[in-house]
Amino acid sequence: MQSHIRIDGRVFAYVFPCAWEDYAKIGFSRDPLGRISALHRRWFEFFDLDAGTLVEAESERDARDLELQLRSPFKAHRAPAPMTVQDKAGGRTEWVRGANQALSLAVDALGAQGYRCFQLKAWLQAAQRLREALGLNVQVTPVAAGSLPRFEMKARRFVVDRSS
Repeated sequence: MQSHIRIDGRVFAYVFPCAWEDYAKIGFSRDPLGRISALHRRWFEFFDLDAGTLVEAESERDARDLELQLRSPFKAHRAPAPMTVQDKAGGRTEWVRGANQALSLAVDALGAQGYRCFQLKAWLQAAQRLREALGLNVQVTPVAAGSLPRFEMKARRFVVDRSS
């Protein structure tokens, strides 16, 4: 995994494993933070951020190809999106079950081929810190002004928690 995190102007293939089961979402995005938060309102608990990875691509076409390269060997593992994933987020066909360990090895192989791979949690924290430093809206779920539910406060603490 890469230690120097690059955020702006990049496009990534991603693997977002679920925290509760051997289940994962494979896809690509220019904004992995926006993408993961669109998939589930409690993304910071729903996904295993320590096990998730991003693979930096040279172009959107390259990212699409990487997604297909990661997904293709797991046709037998295809699964429906979990019922708690927000329908409006789309991406209902890129889920696999029972393939997390093999996906991790596939990402490692991409790293060995020269692709820059990032640990998901570290990248998301860097992205949130950058957005906060730039004064951008760092809320990852819509909330009414003046009311932060407990899980929203936990999402905000995610950016501060750099030690775990």
